[in-house]
Amino acid sequence: MTHVSIVMPSRNTIETVSRAVDCFLTQSHADKSMIIVDNTSTDGTHDLLAEFAKHPEITWISKPERGLSHAINMGIAAIPPDGVFGYIGADDFLEPGALQAVSDHLKTHPDHVGLFFDSYSAREGQEPVYRACPAENFSKENLLKHRSVAGMQNTFLRAKIAQEYPFDETVKLAMDYELFLRLAHAGFGERIVRCPQASTINTADGNLSRTFNRASKREALAWALHYAPPGRAKILAWLKFLKYRWV
Repeated sequence: MTHVSIVMPSRNTIETVSRAVDCFLTQSHADKSMIIVDNTSTDGTHDLLAEFAKHPEITWISKPERGLSHAINMGIAAIPPDGVFGYIGADDFLEPGALQAVSDHLKTHPDHVGLFFDSYSAREGQEPVYRACPAENFSKENLLKHRSVAGMQNTFLRAKIAQEYPFDETVKLAMDYELFLRLAHAGFGERIVRCPQASTINTADGNLSRTFNRASKREALAWALHYAPPGRAKILAWLKFLKYRWV
């Protein structure tokens, strides 16, 4: 059985964090742990986290953090190196059986270093909508073509890979896309593959403000330009970057 560790940063998430934790605790996969990183909440979330931390499968890290990437890296550093790393936000809810699917797949495919899932997107007052990933692996070609193949909340990596390739803490918005491109550049992209089922319900999808969404696209496209190989791919990446550079 493969140990699966979920890292969940949190900040003022009192309205959703209990459901996120419950969805983790009720996973059928027994060999699991959750690491919650939260030093800054002021809305009563810390009272909930103190209760959650009494559970043997949950650890609360309350050390000061320097942004989201640093918070995730603190969690990654605390997981067993022979296990699997997964990430969820405090408003993402694991689907039943998700962690078992991760364990089963990586056990039967020892050459794979990670996998990613489809997801459900849930907007307030609406039924969740199924979102299928547009590609079957994280090859550089797929990442440059589609940009968002899968979110970090639907991606799982072998812990030794996550610890060898931590999040770049200088990246503020597109940290998952930068990491995926870096892994593809290092030769791991085709060994991170799609599992055709949903692993989470993502409640924040579609709720970004226009300004934040465009800023995230600009940062992502800058990294696409950085990693695109010379030739047509570099030209296309440059044109896409110019489109969002000044808007």
